[in-house]
Amino acid sequence: MFDLNAARVYVCVVEEHGFTAASDRLNIPKQTISRRIAELEEHLGVRLLERSTRKLRPTHAGEVFLNYAQQILYTAEQAQESIKDSKLEPSGTLHIAASNLLSELTLQDIILEYMRKYPKVNIELTLADRTLNLYDKNVDIGFVIGPIKDSSIIAKRMMPTWLKCFASPLFLETHGVPHHPSDLDNLPIIAYTEPIYGPSNLWHFEKNAHPQKEEFHVTVQPHLATPSFWMARQACLNGVGIARMPSAVCQYEVSQGLLKPLFPDWSVKIGDLMAIFPSRRMLSLPVRTFLDTMETTVQQLPPTYSLESLETAWSSTRFVAPAQHIVT
Repeated sequence: MFDLNAARVYVCVVEEHGFTAASDRLNIPKQTISRRIAELEEHLGVRLLERSTRKLRPTHAGEVFLNYAQQILYTAEQAQESIKDSKLEPSGTLHIAASNLLSELTLQDIILEYMRKYPKVNIELTLADRTLNLYDKNVDIGFVIGPIKDSSIIAKRMMPTWLKCFASPLFLETHGVPHHPSDLDNLPIIAYTEPIYGPSNLWHFEKNAHPQKEEFHVTVQPHLATPSFWMARQACLNGVGIARMPSAVCQYEVSQGLLKPLFPDWSVKIGDLMAIFPSRRMLSLPVRTFLDTMETTVQQLPPTYSLESLETAWSSTRFVAPAQHIVT
């Protein structure tokens, strides 16, 4: 068994050309150094040092051992420093999985901010609009909309997610302006049909007023059912019907008066934004700091933006992950 401490003592003795100087450098008694060298020589079965009253020098075997010992000690010190550095600043590659829509709308800004803060981390982004096996793809972190029915998924709740209802001015001129979710019963509806959203014909509204929460459920009959956000938005722009969509998808159209948000006191609640992981082992420093960056970004956004822009884009991705844990 290689004795790292004994090797360090030996290297110091050779570099300092004597036991006394090595004792001062290592701050241990001279007798201890002499004993460590003797034990090392006995363990190796060779003499490492030639001693005289005036000088000390390594034998041929001692020169060979010195070269290897110096390399080993240097490597050990580098490894120790590397671990210390990794605790202070994340490094390596972080593999993230997200839907294409999320990446375009929101995640790209968080990733760029994260890379600005932590330049030693490389980001690999996998676009996954359907099933993705985190374990097979070596993904460090993925995102979905909960609740998660599969108890084997390891997940962390990030924030609640919401949608708003929109209609075009042309549609409102033709059908009138609905003032309450109950008015949707007899109006043409555009439904997004991604299964993770839940039943596309059952919309769950919650009133934004505080402190008392009010809920309302409405069953709609879709005039158009589509799994595409972009088609739903375009159909809404064309006056086909009323659509429930994330505000981030419609910000420009609303600012230009092309779409009108409906029911300002109500939002459609979908579920919680969940970060999911492929195992129960301790999360790596890049994963932890990425989640911290995301949480900080969300907290700094205006309330309506933080609730509505980081939402349905996450929901078009479904993941498969082993293990069993929900992290709150």
